[in-house]
Amino acid sequence: IDALHLSKWLPGAHYKAGASVDLDLVLEFAIPDGKGGLTPIHETRVKGSGGYPTSPISFEMPNSVLRHPERLLSHLEILAQLKAQITAFPDKGRAPQRLPIYGIMGFSGVLNQPGELGRLATEIAIALGDSTLTTGDSYAHTEALGLPERRTIQVMGHVPPNAEGVTKTLDNLEQNGQLHQLKLISFGDEHYIPPAKVDNDTFKQWLADRDIDLAAAGYDGPVELTGDVAAPLYYYARLCAFEKGVEQWAEASRIISERTGGHAVAGVNYGPAAQNMVDEINFVRALKMRGVTTAWSEDYVWQMPEFSIQITGYRVSGFRAGAKYHDTPILMYIMPHTPGNTPRDTRLSYYSAIAHGTTMIHFYCATPAAVSNTENYIATHDLDMFRTVHDLTHEAGVFEDYVLDGAVRPARVGMLLSSVDDIRNPTVLYKGGDTNVGRKAIYFALRHAQVPVDFLSEDDVIDGRADDYRVIYVTQEYLHSDAIVALQGWVERGGTLVALCGGGFVDEFGRPNPDANNLYGVQDQSIEKDTALDVFHFKQDLPPYKPLDTMQWTVGDTTVNDVPVILWKQTITPGDGEVIGTYSDGSAAVVRKAHGNGQAVLFGAMAGLAYVRSGLEFKPWDRGMTNDAAAHYLPTTMDPELRRALVDAWLPGDFTRPVVCSEPLVETTCIDAANPARLAVPLLNFTGAPIDTLTVRIADVADVTRVRSVEQGELQPRFENGAMILQLPLGDTDMLLIDR
Repeated sequence: IDALHLSKWLPGAHYKAGASVDLDLVLEFAIPDGKGGLTPIHETRVKGSGGYPTSPISFEMPNSVLRHPERLLSHLEILAQLKAQITAFPDKGRAPQRLPIYGIMGFSGVLNQPGELGRLATEIAIALGDSTLTTGDSYAHTEALGLPERRTIQVMGHVPPNAEGVTKTLDNLEQNGQLHQLKLISFGDEHYIPPAKVDNDTFKQWLADRDIDLAAAGYDGPVELTGDVAAPLYYYARLCAFEKGVEQWAEASRIISERTGGHAVAGVNYGPAAQNMVDEINFVRALKMRGVTTAWSEDYVWQMPEFSIQITGYRVSGFRAGAKYHDTPILMYIMPHTPGNTPRDTRLSYYSAIAHGTTMIHFYCATPAAVSNTENYIATHDLDMFRTVHDLTHEAGVFEDYVLDGAVRPARVGMLLSSVDDIRNPTVLYKGGDTNVGRKAIYFALRHAQVPVDFLSEDDVIDGRADDYRVIYVTQEYLHSDAIVALQGWVERGGTLVALCGGGFVDEFGRPNPDANNLYGVQDQSIEKDTALDVFHFKQDLPPYKPLDTMQWTVGDTTVNDVPVILWKQTITPGDGEVIGTYSDGSAAVVRKAHGNGQAVLFGAMAGLAYVRSGLEFKPWDRGMTNDAAAHYLPTTMDPELRRALVDAWLPGDFTRPVVCSEPLVETTCIDAANPARLAVPLLNFTGAPIDTLTVRIADVADVTRVRSVEQGELQPRFENGAMILQLPLGDTDMLLIDR
């Protein structure tokens, strides 16, 4: 027996006359009596075939049979008991009819088991709110249970992302009469689209096809592929290889869409790895080029020293930056694993995903451990987590029309993503992700300031897609030279550019960016980088970190002192910019320069890291499964004055937050629907405690016919100066539903 958790026992029987498939056994369980004998503690009779994990006569053994003899149950007995417990959960909303819910009873094979075992598994999935009942084969119990065919949706896993692989898969489904059921194809798990192998002729043609004029950019050397990161053409060589890789996947995705009439999508689960990376290459360009037709990731956060489960919204927002070009749907794995995860974090992650644009949910996997074949399960007797899954699906039945008919409202504050930094910067991606670390930190500061955030690519800025944004944050050392020029024009038209160490002073050729000095008003700069840590984890590495220096700055009536400089320190020689902040030795640390109606600000440090650090406890890292364990606790003591100096100080005077809550650690978004006119406002409580009375002020809502919340039902708003004001209690999550 696994004394840490549980074990599976697979009874069988052997007869002299040969194997028997159908067994009828009386099994007696006993423990040593300490005297050389045995003390019986349980006896049961089982019938059926045996010897495999989902057999009706197999058992899940508790880690202590002395403490839990009542758990000595066969899989058939376990599912019968679990069904009775789940069907007794109080009604809450209704199971969703439109929002796809995948993964309930997944990774088990039990849904296709014949007889009572498979029927019970099906009934449990339905009771938990599954709206798809996915399986790789024809579904065994749908007809007997009177389920409509639409619930037997095909999900195909690990299909090769090429024309040959998808064609073979689609042909097989068509021959079996199942092609019309296909909804989702997976090209793989926990990876990204790999670059293709290209030759020099392909590279030259790629440059010509994209009208990339190297001579106009000041490059007069040979045009040839290179793997040397210091070579001038390294960026374009790697970008060519990546785009060619995407094109191969795009062909496979196109075939799937064409063969299924557009009702099936394909994607790959972007594993979050340690850094919860959001980049331009994978999150924007791959979706823009239709390499995949669904954006897809997971919330494997609760086992990492991440800042908080709020990072789910960060990753989904990254997908939204790429999904906007073709209305690409977003799928998220929400992982209710126990032991490991907690009901609160599962709930916060689920609502974070929905709030930021997810339209497909996969509970990977809401399956009792007894009948699971992998590590993805809910502990069989963890009724709190099963209740959480049940409630979340049934809450979706209340809000799904508002969410699926709407879209997340575009923000007016953006964070820049850079393909040049993704490719040229050696500290990006799996070498530590330094710029992503700084980007995550300022994202948290913005969201705690109740400021909505979008991600923008360099191409968005160059192509004029940034014109509606009032503030843009830059967290990269490398930027395309055209993006620097475009940002200069955007600033002159009234934008505020805030660079947090880096500022894009190095261009796509690895040279000093010719226009960056003028943009920020500096003569020269250089960056000192702390490379002692290969990967930087917020909860684990920030509290004991010894800062490189300290800095202070003043903006308007806000002054902050002794702000720690973490990971990177930029030495700045000011030019015609105004020095508004200094390091401990009095040298320039923050420089601001006006351009036309706007301004550009350069911070010499990733100052968002200081904000995040101010809320973290210094405690040993663990993977506990309680809300106050290191893996799960929610930081709440971040410095509000530092947050104002990083966020509010740079917002224009006429900036209006769409939603303002009386508690800043309640995160919101606005999901607008046009026909009928509706507004959904998710409420995510990252304080770690219930709020007795939360006041919510929603701007530009003056005429409504109905207001309610998922948790509280009908609400009575009041109106003031064109805004709607509500008061309500808040547990972990809720969603306001407003009919205009």
